[in-house]
Amino acid sequence: MNMFQRAHITFTLLALFIILHTGQVVAPARNPQLGGTRECTYHFSPDGKVKGRASCMADPDHDYSCETYTCLTQYNHGYDNFYYYGCHRPGVPNKESIQALQYFRKDGDGYASVQDAREQLFWDCNFNAPNAPHNNQYLICDGCYAV
Repeated sequence: MNMFQRAHITFTLLALFIILHTGQVVAPARNPQLGGTRECTYHFSPDGKVKGRASCMADPDHDYSCETYTCLTQYNHGYDNFYYYGCHRPGVPNKESIQALQYFRKDGDGYASVQDAREQLFWDCNFNAPNAPHNNQYLICDGCYAV
């Protein structure tokens, strides 16, 4: 083995060690003011303060503008396939299912107030409604920043 082969092997092993050393790469801390992923556990609307972007809120005091097409439920359903079941309104029969346009989740009261995409009316959808295991769902969106 000549000197160049030994140097090449040594250099290759050193490079491999540096690349594989887990302490060499550290992800920067995410700054919530600069964006990222948000859980819309309080409110979601496709029409936010910024034109063409959704409003995503985890509480009443903090609104984030998000890319609507990135929003999925925690069950991996997209916004275009986002339904609630067994919903009710005073004085009318229960609705078997509604496609959600927007929602306000009332965790303390155990339901979501959901606007029907077709009729534009709000319906109350209990989290523990029979045959509705996903009524406690909410959207999780990416590309978000504070507004």
